Amino acid sequence: MAEAEIDQVAVVKVTLEMMINENNDVHEYFTDLLEKVAELEALDPPERRSKFRNLVDMGAFKFNNVDIRHFTQTQPQKALPPPVFISRTKRRLKNTSKVVHEFESRGVFEGAPVLLQELDLLASNIINESDNAEVRGFKENVEVLRESELFKSYMSIKKEFISKDPDFKTDSEFLAAKESVEEGEEILRQRGEELTEINDKLESGEAKIDEVQNVLDKMSFDKT
Repeated sequence: MAEAEIDQVAVVKVTLEMMINENNDVHEYFTDLLEKVAELEALDPPERRSKFRNLVDMGAFKFNNVDIRHFTQTQPQKALPPPVFISRTKRRLKNTSKVVHEFESRGVFEGAPVLLQELDLLASNIINESDNAEVRGFKENVEVLRESELFKSYMSIKKEFISKDPDFKTDSEFLAAKESVEEGEEILRQRGEELTEINDKLESGEAKIDEVQNVLDKMSFDKT
């Protein structure tokens, strides 16, 4: 092996080790934060709001001065494996249901019962993750609901309440933060598994160094 090739191998191995360690650190932070958020969810609304605001003020949602509530949006977008896509989408549907229930209890959204039924049907629908047609159909049904006048009415009311009701604004921010932390943890767990697999293939000689370098370049964190 030429000296240049040896240097490239060494650089790639060091880079891979650094990426694995970095991913482990960030994943650990997300996991700890996810536990704290889960604890808040079980509290009564006034106490949950207070403790959530305290977490925000303490900088709990920042890692290395980066707001991790925007972590998912800053990372390279790629097609999600069907199990991850389905679980993530259903979690978002259930979070939406919580807000719609709140509007229903306040008597401010006439369409709440119908929207709740539609959300429940989608969230409880059993999808065969290995059937591409079923997964695609589920995605299309979710998109149809999001583009419906009923859902747009819900979004309009939500926007109005966020602007005029501080408690509702905090509740919405909490749900959004919880969703971001859950999705960030998923991304990091999957990324960690991929990096470990790459490392195993590199060590066994199954993967070519140029291919590994190309993959690592694509997997590098976007910290902007």
